Amino acid sequence: MTTTHSMAGHGGRTISLLDPSSIRYPAWGRTADCEFANPWFDLFKARVDSFGGIVQPIRVRPKEDLLNCKNSDTDSETQSFELVFGYKRHRACLELGLPVLAIVEPISDFDAIIQFITEYRSHSLWRPWRLASALIFAMDNRLFPSLRMACEKMAIPLAEGVLIADLGRLPNAIRLAFGDASLATSQIKKLLKAYSEDPHGMVLIAERRKLSNVSIAAVVLANLTKQAL
Repeated sequence: MTTTHSMAGHGGRTISLLDPSSIRYPAWGRTADCEFANPWFDLFKARVDSFGGIVQPIRVRPKEDLLNCKNSDTDSETQSFELVFGYKRHRACLELGLPVLAIVEPISDFDAIIQFITEYRSHSLWRPWRLASALIFAMDNRLFPSLRMACEKMAIPLAEGVLIADLGRLPNAIRLAFGDASLATSQIKKLLKAYSEDPHGMVLIAERRKLSNVSIAAVVLANLTKQAL
């Protein structure tokens, strides 16, 4: 599949049809396969297939604009772009073997994270895992002088920022145990409290979970914290 530019834009921005395999995920927006293992994604993918592609473009940035390529999982010569937002649309086109409509724009790590957070927080369903990855990446790479400043720039309440940053630093085994399920603020607080009391025990429980049996956050949380909700 080849990359086809279809329309010129302003300030170096273009709208293009891209090979989805030429687009890689940024470190702040890593996804787990379990996020797409649900009937809602299957339905969305079927709609994309029936239309022969997506109507609303994703947003990517060229490889040369990456932060010394430190924020990507791979450095493959075949991956010329990094995804800013549009994960579900990109994944659907990738699995279907369809070109993906994309806005291509050279932007910095700072602007990419701000755009990612802004677009992701507009969703009706709050999924804090990716928000946590973005916030932690921004802090670890000193894109903001403080967590307070990061939250201000991302339009995130400070209390919420502290909560999702703590969530994002939990071991990956715990994150994977939740599959594609979301978490409410009260559930995050309960999870963090339980982890602080027995981190080793929670990781062991999480590693024994089978992803195929996980779909509801409350059920997983009850299992991990060893208490009924």
